[in-house]
Amino acid sequence: MNEQQMVALVERVGETLEPDVGRLVAGAAARGRVRRGRRRLAGAAGAAVAVVATATAAPLLVVGGGTGAGVATAPGESPRELAVAAGDMSAALATLLPGSRVVADDQPYQFQVQRGVVRWRGGTVTVAIDTRSAGVSTPARERCLAFAGGPPCAAMPGGVWLFEHGRMEFDARTGEEQPLQDHVRAYVPGGFVVDAYDDGAASVGRRLLRTLALDGVWWVARPDTQ
Repeated sequence: MNEQQMVALVERVGETLEPDVGRLVAGAAARGRVRRGRRRLAGAAGAAVAVVATATAAPLLVVGGGTGAGVATAPGESPRELAVAAGDMSAALATLLPGSRVVADDQPYQFQVQRGVVRWRGGTVTVAIDTRSAGVSTPARERCLAFAGGPPCAAMPGGVWLFEHGRMEFDARTGEEQPLQDHVRAYVPGGFVVDAYDDGAASVGRRLLRTLALDGVWWVARPDTQ
């Protein structure tokens, strides 16, 4: 093979190795579209997760936080502040139930919940005021409905909303359910919750428990600062 033939052979081999620029460009464009499509899908999925997380966290933002100072209330609600210190709850409750006596509170400790406990007519009566959500602006009605799930909540004067329920116990001797405990819960403007309940032995009844939960002895009315 002479020099001229060698040059021709090299040129032909080079032609077979020359890249098809058009195909490469088209392939790169296609791969780019696929990658962009994947990124869009990933972005959409991430956005969906973010929306779900926000929707889940939003109720917590409404409920959490706040202090007892500068309590905000909804229109029609009467602003108020606690009038009874934690250590005076039982004595205050005793004034509402003539013949009762103050007893030690042996119920589990709850942070920012102050309780009054007395013995009355052979049973135990308790009034507890939960201040953990004091300061929230969520109306008492909405807080009651969120707990009760709807119609059982009843409107009371001053913007208070009431939920009453009880616990029943099955009596194997009679085959019937017997009341074990009555419980009245009052959602008070400003984020407070008042629980009044008995242990079943005192037979207080929901009517009297309602009176205890709604009594003005627990509160100091204050001018509306809004």
